[in-house]
Amino acid sequence: MVEVEFGSKEWFEELNSMIKFPEKFTFYYNKRDNIIQVALLETKGRLENTRWSMIKPSALRFHPKDLTAVVAVKEVQDSQEYYEVVKNLKDIWCK
Repeated sequence: MVEVEFGSKEWFEELNSMIKFPEKFTFYYNKRDNIIQVALLETKGRLENTRWSMIKPSALRFHPKDLTAVVAVKEVQDSQEYYEVVKNLKDIWCK
C-alpha cells in the first residue's frame, strides 16, 4: 500500500471517494503514536445532543495501550474543512 501525502490532490480524491460530506467526526489525539485519529460519529441527531458514550475513546476502537483523548467533535461540511481541522489539530497536539 502506497502512502499518500496528507493534503495532496490524491489524498483529497481518496477522502472524497470514502466520505460523503457533510459528516460528523470525532477527533482523537493518540499520545503513544503522536497522531490525530478520526472516527465517523454515527448519529442522526444534532451534534450538541450527542451522548458521551458515542464519542468516548474505546478499547474496541483503539489498541488498549494507546493513550487517547477526545480533542474535537465536529460536523464537517467538505473535504477542505476536514483537511483544515486535522491540520490545525496536528499543529496543536502533535509537537
